[in-house]
Amino acid sequence: MKRTNIWKSGRIVAGMMAVVGGSSVAPAATPQVNDPSDIKAIRAVEDDLAARLGLPGIVKHYAPHAAIIDISSPNVFIGRAEIAKDFGEQVAKIQSVKPELLDEDILSDGTLACSALQVHLTMVMKDGKVKDISFRQIDGLRKVKGTWLIEQEHLSVPADAKSQMAVMNGPLRARGAMDWGANPLPGPMISAAQGKADIRKWVEDVTTVMDPNALMTFYGPQDGIQVYDIFYPGTLRGQKEIRDVYAPMLSTFKGATITMPYFTVDSDGLLAIQLDKQDVVITMKDGSTQNLSLRQSDCLRHVDGKWYAFFDMISFPVDPATGKAVMAKPFAASIRSP
Repeated sequence: MKRTNIWKSGRIVAGMMAVVGGSSVAPAATPQVNDPSDIKAIRAVEDDLAARLGLPGIVKHYAPHAAIIDISSPNVFIGRAEIAKDFGEQVAKIQSVKPELLDEDILSDGTLACSALQVHLTMVMKDGKVKDISFRQIDGLRKVKGTWLIEQEHLSVPADAKSQMAVMNGPLRARGAMDWGANPLPGPMISAAQGKADIRKWVEDVTTVMDPNALMTFYGPQDGIQVYDIFYPGTLRGQKEIRDVYAPMLSTFKGATITMPYFTVDSDGLLAIQLDKQDVVITMKDGSTQNLSLRQSDCLRHVDGKWYAFFDMISFPVDPATGKAVMAKPFAASIRSP
């Protein structure tokens, strides 16, 4: 699927940020899996954001508690006021934007929804320069009183593994629509509170697992999964592609410890969305250690008593001055409570 729009100065902002918090809204009594009206409404949110020129029209699509992690900043932008300020600073430099959206995949149960996209923007700046950027995006949304609002948003670019330079305009490869199968959300649905509690441990466990076979038990449970990796410049889909990329890296690791200076989650007991910042210490098999600070977002589904990620993104912030991925600066100093 490929969609093209012209943005005068609105949605460019959304090409540069992302995050969110939970909600106490009760889940729907009967999940409506990928109801056409929900899919249409979620895409309408994206289209309306693309056409908006004013910040009030942009931020109305974000939940009041929404949190955003962008491509370059190590901070989390929490709430509509912070989002409007950050968006405004970026929009002020833009004359027009032409976006190309690839593989806009959505999974919804009628209460929560997740959207994963690859996006290319051609921007005409007010100083006359033309800039191009290609990035990955995962949005978590919740329906509140019949309206879909963005709760979590994570935007990133991959880094080159050798140079650690951010790949700001890498190639995007359309993969086609995700095959969700006949029953993508079999459940059972559990309580929202239990779902939220489960997800933090899921993140801690998936980050510290070293065996590739064990790692793959956190994704799926079948091939309806998609990963935007730190270094891989495209989209990983299915068990084999993900395992083939992660297995060689994991073979050099002995163990890892993790702290999460920022974590936010929402769940209705069937779907869950989470976004976090992690300071990770990795012990290598040669005895050396690596200190990494990264961001991760996941969309998860509850299947037969276990949570599985179906959308996943891991990224580093980019230093605008050098163009390099900032891989080892602790996040703690830049975090405050949502």
